[in-house]
Amino acid sequence: MTSLNSFFILTLVSLSSALPISKTAGDDAAYMPCPSDILIVIDASNDALATSQFNAQIQLIKNVLVTPDWNNFERVGLAWYNSVPITHYGFTTMQTKREFDLYTSNARLDNGTAFTDLLTALLQMPRDTNTFSLNTFIFVSTITSDDIAKSAPLAKQLKALGSLNLIVLGSDLNAFDISPIGASNVITWDFAAISDDLKNFVLKSMICSQSPPLLQPTTTVLPTTTLPTTTLAPTTTTLPTTTLAPTTTTLPTTTLPTTTLAPTTTTLPTTTLPTTTLAPTTTTATTILPTTVTTTTLAPTTTTATTILPTTVTTTTLAPTTTTTEIPTTIIPTIPSHCAGYVAIAVDASTTDLTDSQYQAQLAFIKNPLTRDYKGAPWHDWHKLAFIAYADTMFDSEPFGQIINDPADDGFLDEISPRPGMSLYQALVGMNTLELDFSQSFNAVVFIRQTTPADIKKAMKTANQIMNRGSLIFVVIDKPSSIDLLKTLPHTAILEWNQQDFDAELLRREIIGNFACTN
Repeated sequence: MTSLNSFFILTLVSLSSALPISKTAGDDAAYMPCPSDILIVIDASNDALATSQFNAQIQLIKNVLVTPDWNNFERVGLAWYNSVPITHYGFTTMQTKREFDLYTSNARLDNGTAFTDLLTALLQMPRDTNTFSLNTFIFVSTITSDDIAKSAPLAKQLKALGSLNLIVLGSDLNAFDISPIGASNVITWDFAAISDDLKNFVLKSMICSQSPPLLQPTTTVLPTTTLPTTTLAPTTTTLPTTTLAPTTTTLPTTTLPTTTLAPTTTTLPTTTLPTTTLAPTTTTATTILPTTVTTTTLAPTTTTATTILPTTVTTTTLAPTTTTTEIPTTIIPTIPSHCAGYVAIAVDASTTDLTDSQYQAQLAFIKNPLTRDYKGAPWHDWHKLAFIAYADTMFDSEPFGQIINDPADDGFLDEISPRPGMSLYQALVGMNTLELDFSQSFNAVVFIRQTTPADIKKAMKTANQIMNRGSLIFVVIDKPSSIDLLKTLPHTAILEWNQQDFDAELLRREIIGNFACTN
């Protein structure tokens, strides 16, 4: 039998030696528009850009320059700058065009233009691999001459990694002004019609890396080894037959003891309530006899008496009644040690029914302790925290991806200017339109002072949509009468906040403990 096994094994080896072996490598088509790392930098400075011009820049990037046929977005980086460079959407943070468009929409205008600081930050952005060239495209509307001079050495380093290309916005700068930077390519856009040169600027400016060549499948034929064949004569072995007689085994019978339970009679103690018997009250009346005297006829005197019978009062004594009231148990949720998800906080900025002291107390609580960081907090990555301010409408916001540090230092909350009016409906609509990664839960925390039945009716559909995405938590500021109205909306929790007497840490625990986490 050993020889036969050896024959089969050796035969399989000789057959496998003659099978083709194929090798295939990727080609340039795997990377569109070409094999390289690409970095897009948005000018988010209002020093020279109006809001409409800034928005036109965003639309140019999303709809013209970065086209739907691009792929492998893990090698695409995104940044923007004003007085501070924002580079946290670096390489490997995006996977799709949709994510790129979403994060591009998070850029917001602000003061200042720190071009030198921007280039320093770009050079420090980590890349997953250094095998690809780096093509950097920076939009710029204004730079001081001092900033141009300081940035030139940094621009040279960035250009050495691949290419450094500038898209000049508006008319404040020209190619001569920025020539000391030494960019690889420069084009100007005055926000008029988009020329073909501008449409193709990114593609034509790229320096592509060398991809591994496409290898055709190769067939390697190994020499065939002919092995000697051994033919084994069939062997017949007759085994002795053993006939087993049937065996009957009788198991012993086990009688289980029977236990008879006697009925149990429980006599409860008799409690005799004390009886108080009131003795009947007897009233004794005094009989007054009226007297009539007649002197003319000398008639006998007639006396009439009125008798008042005694009154008997019967009193029934009832046993005292004891009423027991059960106080419902309140379960306070715990703060999860790790909670993945997005959190949007709506700040009530209405002056209609909110005093300045109530408004300031709201901001102070949001800064600390509510958004105090801890390792497992959803905002441990600040990009997943957003704010909106609302009154008659949502009039200001700081979307996801904008916050880069502690909200107490971020500045957005301090810059809100309260205004008249109130609309919970508008607040919920604003929160529901915040763009985010839909693979994780969305938690909406709404601080609110007052609402109306009409507002509640309009907000019903939007509240339900938010609930389907995660959680909806209302924090009612010093207005218990609003709670009954809010209860008619879909919600996770409604928390009453008495600002005159409250435990800040307990309120924080009730809010975060009601989050829907994606873990």
